[in-house]
Amino acid sequence: MLIDARTLPDGETLTAAVCVVGAGPAGIAVARSLAAAGIEVLLVEAGGFKPEKEIEALSSGEVAPGSPHAPLHLYRRRVIGGASYVWGGRCTPLDPIDFRARSWIPHSGWPFDRAELEPWYEKGNRFVDAGRFDYTAGGSLPGKGTFVEGFSSPALHTDRIERFSKPTNIGRHYRDELAKSAKLRLVHHVLCTGVRLHHAAGRTETLELRTLAGTRLVARAETYVLALGALETVRLLLASSDVMRDGIGNHSGWLGRSYLTHIEGTLGELRFTPADRAVIWGYEKSDDGIYVRRRFAVSEKAQEEHEVANGIVRLNHPSVVDPAHGQGILSAAYFAKNLLVPEYSRRIAWTDRQTAERLAALGRNRLLGRHALNMLKDLPRVAAFGPWWLWVRNLQSRQMPSLVLPSRSGSYPLDFNVEQAPNPESRIGLASSRDRFDMPRLRVDWRMSEVDRHTIRGTLALFRDAVAATGCATFTYDPETALDQFAAIGGHQMGGARMAADPKSGVVDSQCRVHGVDNLYLVGNQIFPTVGYANPTLTTVALALRLAGHLADRLEA
Repeated sequence: MLIDARTLPDGETLTAAVCVVGAGPAGIAVARSLAAAGIEVLLVEAGGFKPEKEIEALSSGEVAPGSPHAPLHLYRRRVIGGASYVWGGRCTPLDPIDFRARSWIPHSGWPFDRAELEPWYEKGNRFVDAGRFDYTAGGSLPGKGTFVEGFSSPALHTDRIERFSKPTNIGRHYRDELAKSAKLRLVHHVLCTGVRLHHAAGRTETLELRTLAGTRLVARAETYVLALGALETVRLLLASSDVMRDGIGNHSGWLGRSYLTHIEGTLGELRFTPADRAVIWGYEKSDDGIYVRRRFAVSEKAQEEHEVANGIVRLNHPSVVDPAHGQGILSAAYFAKNLLVPEYSRRIAWTDRQTAERLAALGRNRLLGRHALNMLKDLPRVAAFGPWWLWVRNLQSRQMPSLVLPSRSGSYPLDFNVEQAPNPESRIGLASSRDRFDMPRLRVDWRMSEVDRHTIRGTLALFRDAVAATGCATFTYDPETALDQFAAIGGHQMGGARMAADPKSGVVDSQCRVHGVDNLYLVGNQIFPTVGYANPTLTTVALALRLAGHLADRLEA
């Protein structure tokens, strides 16, 4: 059932067995599974099915001076479906090593191993529309050949793939099911502004809910699940300090600490020898009809020997923004993205600051003129490319994930995506300013550590030496400027309420329950102790489905 909170009377109390706050992928996965088990669920969401300016404005906040973090509103959406409203659909599970305590990664290790999530990964893959749970080229692309002809290295796996959802907007995809469910009520256009504990602090009694019009509602349940994402979950727990002075779950001092993203940089030149060496550079279709893509992955053995965190390397093309690439198709893509995605220029200005600063000096008109000249010089290819791209990107239900182009010269810039190590000094906190509901706004101080810098330097050198040893290619880059070309991936907001078996080391236990609070659970990217290199959505959904199974068993008992 769908209920617009703006139609409810002031002071109404909403009740259910389980109340889930946040209707993103994690919240919908939990609520839908519990409802299917016959449990009454109340699902609460701040927005509707489309972004609304007044609601989105609540995501603004502060970034600490000197912290290279994106503006806090840039990659978030307060809508039914959450981040799936804007995601690219890339799905990859965490590797077994990501769950281990690694001596060279401080504060690493989950309270369980990868095998615990395996059945939930399989269900999660279907939930997000990414086909079956098989992330090997051998299993998903039988008979399709190898990634790079003649390439083999114990340091780099080449048989791993990424799978892509359509990309599926989870809110839109499950809308009819949510609307027709007899056990689930989705109350939208209402924000959770407070978690109220019993005075003895061991149990959650109610949630405070508010609408933009000022209506006050109360949610009362046996069990509560917060699935608001890393930033908003931490904000809500820190701000709910009437019983626990330092915030709910902050008994250990870890709430808001070890805020993590993935760290990405595009740099250098991988030049294959000979230039026409057979390379599978683009997207392929798996045998179950899913777009997949291959990449290099740093092996567990290499991570241990070089004491680096996990990471992958993808073939890339020159920056779309910089007309120096001289390619008409890339310039056409630049024009199209600026027209269709209003935030595109702001995202590029943040993620590729060096290029953005250089092109700003060029001036907007000269920049557009050079892109237009590229298109004119390459007009036949641009004209042929346009209809094909419209078909694979817009007219099919399963879209090609992104633009990838083969290199005419046999050389590619590389996209490095590495794991950030847990860092207690990388924080989500509260600002002194307040929003329209008198809640403190967010203040983020994201920081890289020396462990991260070692991982970047080590991964670059490891990759360079591994490809040189094969004789298939050479990788060249400038070690002096390499670190400057890496930045946080703005949409991968993780950590801040880490999972740990020991209450002294985290916020939630192995079942996602807040330590010391009997009926309050967190689920989502915020509970990740470590993050590997994998995009977080699939693991978030797997954790949500696992939590739903646990809650169903507990409530039945």
